[in-house]
Amino acid sequence: MKLDMGKILDILKLTPLYLFPIVLASAAMLFLPVDILKQLGIDPFTVKYKTWIGLTFIISFCFLITHLIYKLFQFITGKNGDRKWKEYRKEYLHNLTEEEKNILRHYLYYNTRSQNLNVFDGVVKGLIHSEVIYQASSIGTMRGGFACNIQPWAWEYLQKNTQLLSHQ
Repeated sequence: MKLDMGKILDILKLTPLYLFPIVLASAAMLFLPVDILKQLGIDPFTVKYKTWIGLTFIISFCFLITHLIYKLFQFITGKNGDRKWKEYRKEYLHNLTEEEKNILRHYLYYNTRSQNLNVFDGVVKGLIHSEVIYQASSIGTMRGGFACNIQPWAWEYLQKNTQLLSHQ
């Protein structure tokens, strides 16, 4: 039997959504009484492949537990990258330059979520990189710029904290 590393790596990528049913099914085949296995018609299969079913159960159970422990650890320690990124972005809005404020003021002043900006400008690129705004269209002009929309989280946050855009 030749091992295909690609298939093995695909198994390692399984999420709990898929691991849990594998654990459940293999546990049922291993631990259900023989009477029930006979009624289900899987008794011969279970007897013939008990070693492989047991191995499947142990491996999938270990992956599932490892995944759950990892997620619990992330939650407890707060080392969730998304949470840190959200904090960074809000902090970014508290330390805007005057040029960045001018761009963002336009959204609130005109009550619009879109404006044309020069995406080759470093200030605009900084706002895009920090996920405060995003380039909404790949079609634009050198003079008119490209459509850039404000991110929904930034729109809500700036509407609640308009003082962040006041002149220095």
